[in-house]
Amino acid sequence: MRRVIRQLSIHPILNNVKITADAKTKRVELVGFDLSLGVIVEFVATEVPVGGSYTVTVAILHDILCQLPEGTITLERNESSDKAKLTTANGIFEISGRDAYDYPELPIPTSNLKKFKLSTKAMRVGLGSTLYAASTDLTKLVLTGAHFVVTPDQKLEIAATDGHRLALYRCELNFTSDIESPQHLTIPVRTLREVERYLGKDESMVEVSYEASDSGSSIVQIRLEEATIVGRVLEGDYPKYDSLIPKKFQRELWVERLPLIGSVSRVSVLSDYKNNLIKMSVESKKVVLSSENEEAGSGTEAVPAELSGEDIKIAFNVKYISEALRSIGTQEVAIKINQKATPVIVVPLNGYDIVALIMPVQIRE
Repeated sequence: MRRVIRQLSIHPILNNVKITADAKTKRVELVGFDLSLGVIVEFVATEVPVGGSYTVTVAILHDILCQLPEGTITLERNESSDKAKLTTANGIFEISGRDAYDYPELPIPTSNLKKFKLSTKAMRVGLGSTLYAASTDLTKLVLTGAHFVVTPDQKLEIAATDGHRLALYRCELNFTSDIESPQHLTIPVRTLREVERYLGKDESMVEVSYEASDSGSSIVQIRLEEATIVGRVLEGDYPKYDSLIPKKFQRELWVERLPLIGSVSRVSVLSDYKNNLIKMSVESKKVVLSSENEEAGSGTEAVPAELSGEDIKIAFNVKYISEALRSIGTQEVAIKINQKATPVIVVPLNGYDIVALIMPVQIRE
């Protein structure tokens, strides 16, 4: 809740976490909401003598709990007071709060509902291999999200782009409902980062449900084993990214991923601060990385590789090539190249269906 709830909200009650306890089931529900992103988490309490709802200042409650040793705590509220009492093994804390009936309801999708399911592993790989490429420029709001495409033949695509690079993930769905035509929804990266935090390593299912309409989807709900995330969907037409990926390549480089990442990291230390470039000389048995800085010096390092096609010299933005390589989890990758100024893609060898597209930087010889 602490991450979701933005402090100093214009609505004071949104600085609070809503806590609801059920005496029959002993279940406790926590809700955090900032009018655009909401998170619901449930757990079972040791005991709930009396049920009810109240909201408590999240920052104070969080900071106290984080410093407590393991043990049992008691949280209670007397209706004659506006404070909740937190009792620990060695102390008592009174924390300001507000009645829960003032807390806004989360916008759960209900009308024209569509849904699909996938495994936590597929969602984890999909988000991990795409979100880095989304834009942070709020003037291009639709690009600050990841674009999901669900097709009737049970296929899912997740894409992200900032206009300079593209990340794409494809997989088969475990389950789809009555989707008769391709469905499109763009979910903010902030919402999906919250989803990432709750994706456990155990194999379970993630259910995504959303409102589908002619004007686009407005609300999305993502149910995980430990939490439910609710967010608003970004409006606007997402770029048609399929046409950006070349169908054929003149050159293909096969290289071990981790040695290449390490080499890029070391050589980039001496890259020019202004343009942050790294040069790549692709040869038949190796790839030579180099950088130069007039004030600091220069660096060169070679990594063993196999090349199909003619040698070429090419340059990349250090951040773009590094993040593309890090987003792919396989031991080896293929880097596919045409010319110095055309899109380059990085794909895993013997792994998931992932494409990382980056534009080279044109340099003077």
